[in-house]
Amino acid sequence: MGSIHRFRFVAMALALMVVGDSAAYSGVEVVGEEVLFPIKDDRAFSARLTPGGRFLLYYRDAALPESAQLVVRDLNNASERLLDVGPSLEASTLFFFHPFDARGRIMVLPDYRDAGAKFGGDLKRPVQVVDLENGRVARTKITADLRYARLDPAGEMLIGPGPLVTQLTNNKERRLKARGRVDSVNPIAPIASFAKTKSEGGPALILWDYANDRSLAALPVHRENTRLDDYIPRWTSDGHYLYYVDIDPTRTTHEEQLLTRVWDVRAGKLLKTIPRLGPVAPGPSPTSMVLRPNAISGMEGLAVHDAVTGATEPIPVVGDELVNTWDGKIVYAKRKDGVRVLCIADLVMAGQHRQAPR
Repeated sequence: MGSIHRFRFVAMALALMVVGDSAAYSGVEVVGEEVLFPIKDDRAFSARLTPGGRFLLYYRDAALPESAQLVVRDLNNASERLLDVGPSLEASTLFFFHPFDARGRIMVLPDYRDAGAKFGGDLKRPVQVVDLENGRVARTKITADLRYARLDPAGEMLIGPGPLVTQLTNNKERRLKARGRVDSVNPIAPIASFAKTKSEGGPALILWDYANDRSLAALPVHRENTRLDDYIPRWTSDGHYLYYVDIDPTRTTHEEQLLTRVWDVRAGKLLKTIPRLGPVAPGPSPTSMVLRPNAISGMEGLAVHDAVTGATEPIPVVGDELVNTWDGKIVYAKRKDGVRVLCIADLVMAGQHRQAPR
């Protein structure tokens, strides 16, 4: 793997990439639906797309979470393999966080296979590294609570928990001056967002250059914001824009108070405020983001916002439950011919071409 220096923030030297005819976007389409397999009616189904949209991870049904089998499906050829990772976090917990490198090839998971390890107990566990292309699992000597750590873009280093940066190959550690918990890592540059909730001396959200150990920006956050641990800040796939949750205290209801702020990393300024929606995942274009009202599982109210055009377009309701979305792929549940099934399709901005998994 290459050095982190190839991921230095090169955007300052790049011209703004403008999508041709982007101002003419007139909506979002869901195209190329494929039924993957039937699922049970009596509970929500948890699955996770990797960045780039090539792999889908899900837990095969089991009576107890600790006996569930983690499956990786290659969406290029529909092949599946069981990952030899032992018991892991309950699916909805695991998939809420982002355990992948920027290309979606490497994943980190907690290891509960030690004798006497209690599933669901101490979440500070030995870290195992999974190569999703070949299924190989490497058990490391690193111990961490992976809810509060993220992989760097190359999958070489673990950023967090807290100010720690750890090399996966040799366990070498260094400590940053940053304070708070790591929420997100930029997909192209050595930049992480560190958050502090109100109970931790915040609220605050700081962008930190973890290669040079320096603060880049303190993002605007309302002093009464209690949502920083409800929504993970999300980067657009080009790494130029960060979408994060804040509140409008002049509104009365929980739903009305929710808003998303869009931070332009290159310009170092707030670009946009979007009311009543929170960030979900990078959208179908390099500068877009999928948004949703509150943390509900249905598909009503889903939208795509483009940071360059400023347009917010609704996503058609094609199922009854959003399972996951990332980089222009969307996974959802629906009833088809009387059977509840899991489906995958492409999100396409009007005028764009369908993209294959990377």
